Amino acid sequence: AGTRLMAGIPARRHAMEAVTANTGRPGRLAGRKAVITGGTSGLGRAMAARFLAEGAAVIITGRDESGIETAVRELGAGASGVVADVRRLADLDRLAAEAGRRFGRVDVLVANAGGGVFAPLAAIDEALYE
Repeated sequence: AGTRLMAGIPARRHAMEAVTANTGRPGRLAGRKAVITGGTSGLGRAMAARFLAEGAAVIITGRDESGIETAVRELGAGASGVVADVRRLADLDRLAAEAGRRFGRVDVLVANAGGGVFAPLAAIDEALYE
């Protein structure tokens, strides 16, 4: 069953409501531990909301502490956050250590965060890739 679009609901709010709608199968992720990079907005945040609705505990990451605080507060119980920039290996090491400390294990890792530069395909070389 799909979720009907409702006029007048801001797109961002609607996206959150759509992914947290009752699926008829509550708790499919009960007891699971998830880490979602880039979880403060967009698809990452929507996935975090759905995982929480299904019973998982979730750590979201982002580069901005205030953004993480806002997202965690709005996501509610079971959500926590870690400031981490996935482009920095030291941040990823710290994230792994923190997830281990909080959860003991990670059942699901969603590598959602991303970035990049725009360039014509022919202009992309190893230096630009790195």
